[in-house]
Amino acid sequence: MIFLGKTLKFILIGLIASISLTFLILFQIGVFIPPNDNGNGSNGQPIVYKESLSNISLYMDYGNGTVDRWVGFSLYNYNTSVFHALDKHCDLEYDYYAIYDDYLITSINGISQNSTHAWHFWVNGAISPIGCNKYALDNDSIINWNYTSNM
Repeated sequence: MIFLGKTLKFILIGLIASISLTFLILFQIGVFIPPNDNGNGSNGQPIVYKESLSNISLYMDYGNGTVDRWVGFSLYNYNTSVFHALDKHCDLEYDYYAIYDDYLITSINGISQNSTHAWHFWVNGAISPIGCNKYALDNDSIINWNYTSNM
């Protein structure tokens, strides 16, 4: 009887360990990551650029009291990412990273990032978890670029 109790105990421990390891592996490969509902690719989902967009607003805060605004413009020909909106209205410098197929904006309208400040962007009030070329916009999107101290 004692032998059966110890055997059952080892079987249960082995079963629990196997289930835990299985869930750990599944989380690591992304099986349980919820799909990204806006199609911007941040959860490995395909990026869905729309053919055209309207009523886009872009605000550029240079961190010195100067704010440029472009309100109510449209984007066309599937060029509907945050990068495309920025490139339409601003003089840009950027580095391309092939491994991410995305850009790091290093300068906007002559204001360059440095060791203490960089350009960061928000869309509809939320900071982006992905790069500007990967962020697919929707109609009525509000984009804010801020030159701020590094986060």
